Amino acid sequence: MTHAHAELPVDSKPAGSLLGDLARFVGLVTLTLALVVGALIGLGGTSQAAPKSNASVNSASVKVLRSSVIHLTNVARKSHGCRPLKQNSKLQKAAQRHANDMSKKRYFAHNSANGTVWWKRIMKAGYKDPGGENIARGFSSTAAVVKAWLNSPSHRKNIMNCQFRTIGIGFNTNGDYWVQDFGY
Repeated sequence: MTHAHAELPVDSKPAGSLLGDLARFVGLVTLTLALVVGALIGLGGTSQAAPKSNASVNSASVKVLRSSVIHLTNVARKSHGCRPLKQNSKLQKAAQRHANDMSKKRYFAHNSANGTVWWKRIMKAGYKDPGGENIARGFSSTAAVVKAWLNSPSHRKNIMNCQFRTIGIGFNTNGDYWVQDFGY
């Protein structure tokens, strides 16, 4: 079973007009087709399968997973006219800690099991200007999790927020917990 959930910035606004929603839908369809065709011919981005167990996870494989999620996210952002996100070690630390915590304590939420909200977790990791968070569970590859986030309006809104400048990715194989933390 797979799940995805997004937390929007505190000052997020309601969706736009019907014409704007239609334009976003057409953009999403175009992006999805580009990712699928690109993956088939090896140009649109890289997708990495998630490791099967914590025992097979090493720093090199996690680095490849993170790079793949960031690359696929930036491909989507480019089609929307946004600048690419840069990886940030503090956001990465916050995202990885949350993925590990959800896996260890068997929950799936933006608020930690102890009640800490997502933006306070990010600030505790040393990042001073948190922007948003996407979480997902149960996806076995980077392409699958990014595609799911892009197919969800609230997740897509975080990914396509052109004001965000930085990103951190967390992943835990025990339940395939994914976290995408964004910053200004």
